[in-house]
Amino acid sequence: MRGVNDWMRAEWLERDERLRGSIVLPTLDPDAAVEEVERLGPHPGFVQVLLPVRTEAPYGNPRYHGVHRAVERHGLVLGLHAWGRVGNAPTASGFTHSYLEDYLANSQVIVQAHVTSLVSEGVSPAARR
Repeated sequence: MRGVNDWMRAEWLERDERLRGSIVLPTLDPDAAVEEVERLGPHPGFVQVLLPVRTEAPYGNPRYHGVHRAVERHGLVLGLHAWGRVGNAPTASGFTHSYLEDYLANSQVIVQAHVTSLVSEGVSPAARR
Protein backbone atom coordinates (compact mmCIF):
# COMPACT_ATOMS: atom_id res chain seq x y z
CA MET A 1 0.00 0.00 0.00
CA ARG A 2 2.88 2.32 0.75
CA GLY A 3 4.04 2.10 -2.88
CA VAL A 4 0.58 2.91 -4.24
CA ASN A 5 0.28 5.88 -1.89
CA ASP A 6 3.74 7.17 -2.77
CA TRP A 7 2.92 6.86 -6.47
CA MET A 8 -0.35 8.78 -5.97
CA ARG A 9 1.48 11.53 -4.14
CA ALA A 10 4.40 11.81 -6.60
CA GLU A 11 2.57 11.36 -9.90
CA TRP A 12 -0.64 13.20 -9.17
CA LEU A 13 -0.81 15.24 -5.98
CA GLU A 14 2.62 16.85 -6.25
CA ARG A 15 2.04 17.77 -9.91
CA ASP A 16 -1.24 19.66 -9.52
CA GLU A 17 -2.40 21.25 -6.27
CA ARG A 18 -6.03 21.06 -7.43
CA LEU A 19 -6.07 17.27 -7.26
CA ARG A 20 -7.08 15.23 -4.22
CA GLY A 21 -6.45 11.59 -3.43
CA SER A 22 -7.24 8.72 -1.11
CA ILE A 23 -4.85 6.84 1.15
CA VAL A 24 -5.16 3.07 0.77
CA LEU A 25 -4.40 0.95 3.81
CA PRO A 26 -3.26 -2.61 4.57
CA THR A 27 -6.39 -3.82 6.34
CA LEU A 28 -4.78 -7.05 7.56
CA ASP A 29 -2.25 -5.06 9.61
CA PRO A 30 -4.02 -2.32 11.60
CA ASP A 31 -0.74 -1.08 13.13
CA ALA A 32 0.78 -0.58 9.67
CA ALA A 33 -2.49 1.08 8.60
CA VAL A 34 -2.18 3.59 11.43
CA GLU A 35 1.45 4.27 10.47
CA GLU A 36 0.38 4.97 6.89
CA VAL A 37 -2.32 7.40 8.00
CA GLU A 38 0.16 9.16 10.29
CA ARG A 39 2.73 9.31 7.49
CA LEU A 40 0.43 10.75 4.82
CA GLY A 41 -2.38 12.34 6.81
CA PRO A 42 -0.67 15.75 7.02
CA HIS A 43 -0.36 16.00 3.21
CA PRO A 44 -3.03 18.47 1.99
CA GLY A 45 -3.72 16.43 -1.14
CA PHE A 46 -4.92 13.37 0.75
CA VAL A 47 -8.48 13.90 1.92
CA GLN A 48 -9.74 10.36 2.46
CA VAL A 49 -8.80 6.87 3.57
CA LEU A 50 -10.19 4.32 1.14
CA LEU A 51 -10.91 0.81 2.43
CA PRO A 52 -12.27 -2.21 0.57
CA VAL A 53 -15.80 -3.11 1.58
CA ARG A 54 -14.93 -6.81 1.85
CA THR A 55 -12.69 -7.68 4.76
CA GLU A 56 -12.30 -10.43 7.32
CA ALA A 57 -13.69 -8.34 10.18
CA PRO A 58 -16.14 -5.44 10.15
CA TYR A 59 -14.58 -2.00 10.52
CA GLY A 60 -16.17 -1.39 13.90
CA ASN A 61 -14.11 -4.22 15.36
CA PRO A 62 -11.82 -2.93 18.14
CA ARG A 63 -8.72 -3.88 16.13
CA TYR A 64 -9.58 -0.97 13.80
CA HIS A 65 -10.19 1.63 16.52
CA GLY A 66 -6.63 2.96 16.19
CA VAL A 67 -7.20 3.46 12.47
CA HIS A 68 -10.39 5.42 13.18
CA ARG A 69 -8.57 7.62 15.70
CA ALA A 70 -5.77 8.34 13.20
CA VAL A 71 -8.27 9.14 10.43
CA GLU A 72 -10.12 11.52 12.74
CA ARG A 73 -6.91 13.10 14.04
CA HIS A 74 -5.97 14.13 10.51
CA GLY A 75 -9.45 15.29 9.53
CA LEU A 76 -9.79 12.65 6.83
CA VAL A 77 -12.92 10.93 5.58
CA LEU A 78 -13.24 7.15 5.72
CA GLY A 79 -14.59 5.79 2.45
CA LEU A 80 -15.55 2.26 1.46
CA HIS A 81 -14.98 0.98 -2.06
CA ALA A 82 -16.68 -2.00 -3.63
CA TRP A 83 -15.02 -5.38 -3.47
CA GLY A 84 -11.86 -6.40 -1.67
CA ARG A 85 -10.81 -9.81 -0.43
CA VAL A 86 -13.13 -12.77 -0.49
CA GLY A 87 -13.65 -13.67 3.13
CA ASN A 88 -17.13 -14.41 4.33
CA ALA A 89 -20.01 -14.88 1.92
CA PRO A 90 -21.44 -11.47 1.02
CA THR A 91 -25.09 -12.49 1.39
CA ALA A 92 -27.12 -14.40 3.95
CA SER A 93 -27.64 -17.15 1.37
CA GLY A 94 -23.98 -17.52 0.41
CA PHE A 95 -21.71 -16.37 -2.40
CA THR A 96 -22.99 -14.51 -5.43
CA HIS A 97 -23.09 -15.84 -9.00
CA SER A 98 -23.36 -12.76 -11.19
CA TYR A 99 -21.85 -9.27 -11.41
CA LEU A 100 -25.17 -7.58 -10.57
CA GLU A 101 -25.78 -9.80 -7.56
CA ASP A 102 -22.21 -9.22 -6.36
CA TYR A 103 -22.46 -5.44 -6.86
CA LEU A 104 -25.74 -5.26 -4.94
CA ALA A 105 -24.30 -7.36 -2.11
CA ASN A 106 -21.35 -4.98 -1.83
CA SER A 107 -23.45 -1.85 -1.81
CA GLN A 108 -26.20 -3.02 0.47
CA VAL A 109 -25.64 -6.13 2.54
CA ILE A 110 -21.95 -5.74 3.37
CA VAL A 111 -22.07 -1.99 3.94
CA GLN A 112 -25.02 -2.45 6.30
CA ALA A 113 -22.95 -4.93 8.30
CA HIS A 114 -20.09 -2.39 8.54
CA VAL A 115 -22.45 0.39 9.67
CA THR A 116 -23.99 -1.90 12.30
CA SER A 117 -20.50 -2.83 13.49
CA LEU A 118 -19.33 0.80 13.63
CA VAL A 119 -22.30 1.69 15.82
CA SER A 120 -22.45 -1.42 18.00
CA GLU A 121 -18.73 -2.08 18.52
CA GLY A 122 -17.82 1.26 19.97
CA VAL A 123 -16.67 3.62 17.22
CA SER A 124 -18.00 6.58 19.12
CA PRO A 125 -16.63 9.56 21.07
CA ALA A 126 -15.69 7.12 23.85
CA ALA A 127 -13.62 5.01 21.42
CA ARG A 128 -11.69 8.07 20.31
CA ARG A 129 -10.26 8.72 23.77
